[in-house]
Amino acid sequence: MSNVISNPSPLVLVPRRSGERTVGELAAFVRAHSTVTMALERWCHLTGLGDGPLEARVLSPMVAVEPSRELTAELALAGPGGETPATRVMLRHVGLMQGQVMLVEALNWFVPDRLPADVARQLALTTIPFGRLIGPLGGHRSEVREVPLTSHDAFVFTASRALFQQRAVVCDRANVRLAVVQERFLPALLGGHDVALRDARV
Repeated sequence: MSNVISNPSPLVLVPRRSGERTVGELAAFVRAHSTVTMALERWCHLTGLGDGPLEARVLSPMVAVEPSRELTAELALAGPGGETPATRVMLRHVGLMQGQVMLVEALNWFVPDRLPADVARQLALTTIPFGRLIGPLGGHRSEVREVPLTSHDAFVFTASRALFQQRAVVCDRANVRLAVVQERFLPALLGGHDVALRDARV
């Protein structure tokens, strides 16, 4: 699999001294890309944080979940009459890593039956980020919104250690809803404290 980032956006970063990036600049940069994986790989390259593909380090075993009312609506799981079919939803909990440094902690609720079988299998068995796996499907984010840094049982890191948190629906090129992602962006992205797995609250 090629590690080349496809379809780069025309955004450029004005050179600055280390530590002068802002949360707002990071958030705008991320939102200008179709996937967080693509955005962070470019951000790391342009800011000197590192080069090469990110790794999705598994933080918790992948499990099937009962979708909440919010998740049911976001993934459009309900039928025309409001009935909710028995659709499998899986939760993947990973840290997006540049080397041994965690940049983002991510929760990914996805519908395996809406993905090609090989993609669903790689989500279960590999450390390839979701954004890279769905690139060939025309994967893109919609309904992106910032959400409060409130605690979530599935997150490893406390809210006080995050820069900001966002939630989005991920679709394919036909706008089929594949997943919902919620991500906490960590201080290492602005050259702050390097968050490694050994720092995790477990």
